[in-house]
Amino acid sequence: MKSIILTIFASILVTLFFILIPNKSNISDLIIIPILACMILKYCIGDWDYGSIYSLSDVLYFVVIIITSIGTIKFLKN
Repeated sequence: MKSIILTIFASILVTLFFILIPNKSNISDLIIIPILACMILKYCIGDWDYGSIYSLSDVLYFVVIIITSIGTIKFLKN
């Protein structure tokens, strides 16, 4: 449970950081920021299980990051 809360909190922080940087590309913020958040969080804090075999927890890990990031962006844009 602690790692899920850490992942959600870190996803919000990374999303807030990238929202501050002006987007000069043709890619929407709703697409590029969650992808960047996934890559940075996977590199910095890892995922919820051990080993290098992909499993259901890896899919849930990426879904939680993407949903949290998109939700944060939508909350800030409204």
